Amino acid sequence: MPDPRALLRSRSYVGLLVVAAVLGVPVSAAAYGFLALVDYLQKEIFNHLPHGLGVVAAADAGGGRHYRGGGDQVPAR
Repeated sequence: MPDPRALLRSRSYVGLLVVAAVLGVPVSAAAYGFLALVDYLQKEIFNHLPHGLGVVAAADAGGGRHYRGGGDQVPAR
């Protein structure tokens, strides 16, 4: 069985680590960019698409008036 410390110091293992870093940095940057794009598009779509389709949000339509009480009640203990 080879010595684990010698394996970690070998030239081929260090080369493999360099290849993994060279490939990993752009892949992780692309993943971050994709998640940032999804976040941006989700906010834009959910904010602008309903208005573009003529849908009125519940808050714009006075949806708060359908609840009982005036909001000054003390919660049950």
